[in-house]
Amino acid sequence: MDDKVYSVDIKAPISKVWEEITRAGSRCRPMYDTVMDGSFKAGSPYRYRSQSGKHVFTKGTVLEVDPPRRMVQTFQFTNIANEKPSLVTWTLEEIPGGTRLTVLHSKFDGEQTVKAVSGGWPTILSLFKCVCETGTIPFGMRIRAAMMGAMSFMIPKSMSAEKHPLGSVNA
Repeated sequence: MDDKVYSVDIKAPISKVWEEITRAGSRCRPMYDTVMDGSFKAGSPYRYRSQSGKHVFTKGTVLEVDPPRRMVQTFQFTNIANEKPSLVTWTLEEIPGGTRLTVLHSKFDGEQTVKAVSGGWPTILSLFKCVCETGTIPFGMRIRAAMMGAMSFMIPKSMSAEKHPLGSVNA
């Protein structure tokens, strides 16, 4: 399956962009207002969960970290159990006036993950741009995040935090 590459230029220093990408333990607005549990250290498990802590959306293991330039991690949606984890490589490059943020998503095991990330990464990168440049996200995305929270009772039980404790990555 073909690798997917997404990139955005951000008018902010590389350190600020890195700090936003590696936000742990508190709400990460560009990642759809989720909270990252774990740490961004090589070998560490991580998961992105709802703010309530009741649901886990993605999980994986950090494989490589070279602050503030590169991070490689496995990636798995918790609602797509029939596919093995894929690979996400974050690259930050200093450019005149800011930072180029590139995400390479590769090693796909099936079509479901490819389909899901094809719409997700462009939005996530544009939200990193907004947060790093302005400190906020667009009003429409704030409404969308609020609606997602309000509709959380509809999230499948297969995504419950109890079924995906930190470090539980399917192989």
